Amino acid sequence: QLFVDKSSAEGLGRQVPESCCILTGDPLLLKPADPSCIISPTQSNSYLSTGCYDKFSFMVTENLNLVIGAVVVVAATQLLAIIFSFCLCRAVGQERDYYYKY
Repeated sequence: QLFVDKSSAEGLGRQVPESCCILTGDPLLLKPADPSCIISPTQSNSYLSTGCYDKFSFMVTENLNLVIGAVVVVAATQLLAIIFSFCLCRAVGQERDYYYKY
């Protein structure tokens, strides 16, 4: 289903947002390679038939090394935090036993 901008405050009559078009230059600027893409999107100038899930799964498989690396780094950080929290609990427990036992 196509995105239809009902407000059209700027009067562009856009059918799809710029992010759905094939972009040129810096992707953050959202500059379509074909300026008529937002008004009349086609298969050649937009991602009209590509769904979000397909695009996401393609990006994950293309960058699988980065995804695995990020997961390993996050898991290692979490494991290290758990180990430090156990050490901190143990140190606080020993200090409390020393002051309150005697």
